[in-house]
Amino acid sequence: MKKSIYAFLFVVLGLLTIASVNAAIVIPEINLGSSTQARNVALTGSFTISNTDAAAVTLQLQSLVPAEYAVQMAASVTVPANGTVTVPITVRVPLSQDSGKKIIGSITASNNAGVLVTSNVALATESKLEITKVSAEIDGDSTSLDDGEDADAKPGDTIKLTITVKNKFTENIDIEDVTVTLEQDDLDWDEDDDISNIKDGDKETSIFNLKIDTDVDEDDYDVDITAEGDDENGARH
Repeated sequence: MKKSIYAFLFVVLGLLTIASVNAAIVIPEINLGSSTQARNVALTGSFTISNTDAAAVTLQLQSLVPAEYAVQMAASVTVPANGTVTVPITVRVPLSQDSGKKIIGSITASNNAGVLVTSNVALATESKLEITKVSAEIDGDSTSLDDGEDADAKPGDTIKLTITVKNKFTENIDIEDVTVTLEQDDLDWDEDDDISNIKDGDKETSIFNLKIDTDVDEDDYDVDITAEGDDENGARH
């Protein structure tokens, strides 16, 4: 989040004295978790508050993250002039948390002049749905593809792609309504295949039969393959 600079004038009642506050406070986006972050656990991280002003400032911190995350952090901090402070923060990762990086709310920092800055809180959580293997059969020749590897084909070829998807849960949690999607705009490929259910630890496959047009230019074409589904707790993977 970019810094916000506010100038405030306070008039002391009954007097002509005017005081000013110009606090330059910066709180970058608060990023918690990772691609391996588990659910139903407490997660502790931290964020940094910077003050580019020539005077120290005391801030009140408020969480605007939903109660299910049970945010814990200091209620107030003092940031020195031209300095920084690191603030520990703990959140509860709910069972229903979607995988990937998601914005879950924000944190505000204020003083008696009002809110000085608002920063988003992002939480990254592990996906338990994994594409474990992609194989391509081109005119009878089969090739196993790892991420980033190539399959050689030419205009007019027929390609059979087999995608293997695994439920990585080790406890008794199914992933339901799984959809495997394959896209390549230049080749006009936009296909999907529905897998009703994958039990914990099991694998399922999706098969796509594709045709390369005869008038396609010879080039390298990246194919996007994604798999998505919902677990029994409502989390998206």
